[in-house]
Amino acid sequence: MKRIHFTIDGKPKPLIRHRDMYDNKGMPLLKIGKGGGVYNPKRDPSKKDKNNFLIESLNHRPKFPIIGPVCLSCIFWMKIPKANKKAAEAAEVYEEPFRAMAKESVIDLIYYLAKLLGNGDKVFWDMTHTGAPDEDNLRKFVADALQGPFWVNDSSVQGMGWKLYGTRPGTELEILW
Repeated sequence: MKRIHFTIDGKPKPLIRHRDMYDNKGMPLLKIGKGGGVYNPKRDPSKKDKNNFLIESLNHRPKFPIIGPVCLSCIFWMKIPKANKKAAEAAEVYEEPFRAMAKESVIDLIYYLAKLLGNGDKVFWDMTHTGAPDEDNLRKFVADALQGPFWVNDSSVQGMGWKLYGTRPGTELEILW
């Protein structure tokens, strides 16, 4: 089995779906004119962000794009809101050990997080980011952004992820094939 592990610094971004394109009044972008635009299913609203993510990832790409099943595991480190004292306290306890574990194996860290969740660890719970954006949209963004140089087709990507509060926002990835 081959493994690639790396971290991209910066706020994790979700995939923006075409159906999420709204004007300033919350209406779908179906009109032309001031404050509006044309809904175009061929336009990718995340294209610029995906290109930037790919550029930062290229130094870690495999020699050839992966053909066949791929396991993509991600830890999304989200910025701690200033008002969330419990998350800051939890990050003080858990962040560095979790980052060290992720360097060894992101999948093992995710399994460990699931066990902590099952055991009802309250301090850990405070560190888990449970709001928007959804983890699956964050992971889909990564899978789409890396399609081409990393894998032939993102439909072959299986994955799992977790969102945690941390002092250094970023996306930690592990790719296995």
